[in-house]
Amino acid sequence: MSHQQDLINILLKGQARQTVDDVIIWAGDNPAKFKILVEVISGNLDQSIRDRAAWAMSYIAVDKPELLKYHWDTFVNLLVVKKTSGPIKRNITRFMQEVVIPEKHHAKVMNRCFELVNDPQED
Repeated sequence: MSHQQDLINILLKGQARQTVDDVIIWAGDNPAKFKILVEVISGNLDQSIRDRAAWAMSYIAVDKPELLKYHWDTFVNLLVVKKTSGPIKRNITRFMQEVVIPEKHHAKVMNRCFELVNDPQED
């Protein structure tokens, strides 16, 4: 069984804090597994699986911000794209409050955060 399938099986357990904790344990501080987690979040799987993955990712990102190094473009793009689900956007902004955002992304992140705050339709 692949690492991605292992992750999906964990995420299929349901939306509960225990699922998040299981994903955190699964990923550990392994950059390859964190990459798989990012691919699940940004991929085409069922939205509920992607949302659960983002919830766990936000905790991992705060605890191990060095794992974000190669994924900033993906997270900023997910934040900027209007069709990204509310839970994914919330979890991205959650970890961005706690880590140092690379300077090249400051303008996009700041502008998008202002848009999110000012949009009454935003979930």
